[in-house]
Amino acid sequence: MIGFKGATPSLRQYLPNKHHARFGIKVWCVCDVTTGYTFTFEIYEGRARTPANNNIPTTHSTAIRLLTRASLCNIGHNVGFDNFFSSPALFKDLYQRATTATGTVRRNRVGLPDALQGTQVLRNEVAEWRQGSLLCVKYKDGNKTPVHLISTACSGGFSQTTNRQGERVSRPNIVVEYNKIMGGVDLKDTKLYAYLPERRTVKWTTKVAFYLFGTALLNSYMNFTMSVIDELVKKYEPHKVRCRRRTREEIEERQQQTFVTQINTNIPVPHTPPHKMVKLPKKKLRNCVAVHNHRVRSNYICARCNVGLCVTCFHGYHDTHHH
Repeated sequence: MIGFKGATPSLRQYLPNKHHARFGIKVWCVCDVTTGYTFTFEIYEGRARTPANNNIPTTHSTAIRLLTRASLCNIGHNVGFDNFFSSPALFKDLYQRATTATGTVRRNRVGLPDALQGTQVLRNEVAEWRQGSLLCVKYKDGNKTPVHLISTACSGGFSQTTNRQGERVSRPNIVVEYNKIMGGVDLKDTKLYAYLPERRTVKWTTKVAFYLFGTALLNSYMNFTMSVIDELVKKYEPHKVRCRRRTREEIEERQQQTFVTQINTNIPVPHTPPHKMVKLPKKKLRNCVAVHNHRVRSNYICARCNVGLCVTCFHGYHDTHHH
């Protein structure tokens, strides 16, 4: 959402749930979930100007148009949608284009099982339905309102994951996958709004121009970062050494060779400190390791053995232990 309250040619929208700007120009974006890179975008021009098909809903045609423009279909991607775009018809259409999808869905969408609305689930319970490649799930997390999800990429059942508190919890597979692939647009907005390029102006074109400039600049920065990382990986990647297996003749010839190793007498012998008493600083006492009927504290140690010894036990201890 590009915040703007001025006059626009059928572009201004009102979204009460948006914290950044309730009034503004709506932009559809396709972003990478890992980096926030923007593949493509489209400015929403209003219902009257949006290309419509009598047989296909507007959200369906918009999602297909954006993914096709970004060249993300027919190559095996898994796309995440929120409940505004998600529908069984859209997910089945993408599945025919070799693209899986996962997302939340509104419970009154056409094509969902009739039992989805009538089934009651308790806390941390799951109800699942399978329609061919489409998995429909109704899940209630705690005391919250049940959430409805559909996917053409997930299987039923549960898996272990870590929540925000760092605890290991059990969640449905579709919920784990949804949390993994969603958030690309939010990540892009977080990076973009850290250096917000918007300015106060009465012209909506200036607002849109600043938004496009900021998005292009962010994409350029991410391309530069990834190129630098690729160069560093290529630079420090170890070269693969190709080895040839030795023949039987080479092995037998190697075994018959006689090796003479010359001892290098110039290697310095490490110095070993002698057995002598070293006094410790004040209040730095050691337990005497010699045999006593009770614990004896001493402020002397042996420099070589690094153990605490009394003055009277020093020579007797080393004579006993053959030092």
